[in-house]
Amino acid sequence: MKFTRGQFVRLTYCDQTIDAMVMLASPNNRSLMLGFDGVLRGDDGGVFPGAMPLLQDDDGVYRDLVKNLPATVEPLASRQQH
Repeated sequence: MKFTRGQFVRLTYCDQTIDAMVMLASPNNRSLMLGFDGVLRGDDGGVFPGAMPLLQDDDGVYRDLVKNLPATVEPLASRQQH
């Protein structure tokens, strides 16, 4: 899946799900910066207030850059793109 700047997505991280927006996306889509309203907390103490940097592993799984925990990013079709 190719993500683009301004696209709305659903982010799932450590059993928490939140709607987010792609703030930055690298040309090869391996790194993303997602912005959201709220705070996500990792299982081992990582805290992400309002934004999360992600890097895609060679196996295709996105991982946060702080604790290296997996995250799922899916496009949101129900929100209108700006």
